[in-house]
Amino acid sequence: MPNVLWPIFRQNRHLLHDLPALAAAVIQHWVKTTYGVRVLVLVVPHTFGRHLNFNVHLHIMVSAGGLRELDGRWTMPLHFDRRALMPMWRYAVITYLRAALNSRLLASEASAEELRVVLRKQYERWWNVYVDPIRSKWHFLRYVARYVRRPPIAQPRFTKIADREVEFLTKDLKEKRVVTTRY
Repeated sequence: MPNVLWPIFRQNRHLLHDLPALAAAVIQHWVKTTYGVRVLVLVVPHTFGRHLNFNVHLHIMVSAGGLRELDGRWTMPLHFDRRALMPMWRYAVITYLRAALNSRLLASEASAEELRVVLRKQYERWWNVYVDPIRSKWHFLRYVARYVRRPPIAQPRFTKIADREVEFLTKDLKEKRVVTTRY
């Protein structure tokens, strides 16, 4: 989802808990409509980037095939079209946020009208939905396990911890070198 929405979720962390179920429902609806099947979906929410910036996104693993409920047959392979999934995901997130706003469940420094404008603009733009065929289940599980079972920063990467400042090493992908980040 666009980074413009990250502050909304940062100020309203209770809304983050619904995103995995929302994403799984979007995928189930798309495959049901497109292929007439149900799939297995594993969603791993991710709320931080390499520099500990708040960066809401989801890592999702979906089965390569699906169960056709009419006759109990497994159908393979399924091909996921990000251009078709993107508007459904965008609609689901914006509708969810609008419902939260209308129910007065959104805390924000912006007014309700300003939030409505932000949501309308984000609904009208393209969202990047990345679909990558999985290399292997082992690769995916090792990748997401790093975020499920560990703290955001490994202990050896800390270079300074003081009362009002923390320093740690991060990778600068543009410069292709390790840099010190301070908070």
